[in-house]
Amino acid sequence: MLNKTRALALLLLGLSPLAAAEGSLEAVIDWTAWDGILREHVVDGRVDYDAIAADPQFEETVEAIATADLAGQGALSVLAFHINAYNVLAIRGILDGSSPRSAFGKLRFFYRDKYLIAGETLSLHAYEHQKILPLGEPRIHFAIVCASASCPELRSEAYV
Repeated sequence: MLNKTRALALLLLGLSPLAAAEGSLEAVIDWTAWDGILREHVVDGRVDYDAIAADPQFEETVEAIATADLAGQGALSVLAFHINAYNVLAIRGILDGSSPRSAFGKLRFFYRDKYLIAGETLSLHAYEHQKILPLGEPRIHFAIVCASASCPELRSEAYV
């Protein structure tokens, strides 16, 4: 069951949780594994990083993001891809030892660390500013989570 804040964020973004979509949108990649990871390892925004690190489906999701093909996809599918991919890669950054807690940590986490996203290598900052924000969705910051206390809580379900 969604709480009121999460339900409002969904409504504002025009996106549905994976479980509710039931094939209503053609996803860029299959988010079923990511949805399962979130449902099992994220409770009320609290992330069990050790459990995610041990889950082989997490690495499979990172690999799917790296090779995804966005050509010909609808706007909502692309938006959902970018939200999920950003959140997956923020967790990847934490698991790789980066953290936005200090000034040096922020520099490494957002600017230095690079990820392969749909065939393109980008930092989280470049990804957000070159790919996500140009989509023109002003409510995106309800959904992307940078693993910092100042960010919104990570949802326990994937976006579609």
